[in-house]
Amino acid sequence: MTQTMKLYTPDGIVEDIPLDLSLDNLQKLVRGYIEYAPMPKAGMPDIIINEEGRNLELPFNQAASEYYKTLWLKHHKESELVVDFFRLHGNVVVVEPC
Repeated sequence: MTQTMKLYTPDGIVEDIPLDLSLDNLQKLVRGYIEYAPMPKAGMPDIIINEEGRNLELPFNQAASEYYKTLWLKHHKESELVVDFFRLHGNVVVVEPC
């Protein structure tokens, strides 16, 4: 069985793609420099985003943002969260822990 990761695009498409965590591949997928989104706890999925997504005014990625917020709500109350923190822009790669 081939390992995969998910690619979330701003137009709502979520697709499984072959697992390739090379810097070159991740930069191609997010179309720029990569950044790992902070997670509330170890052992959670890695979420890789374009480091400059907001500054470059890349399109808002609603599906990825909702997924990201859901992960945080498993460990925090909604009142503890800053809503803008969960606004992801551009393509987003999600890698589930092995």
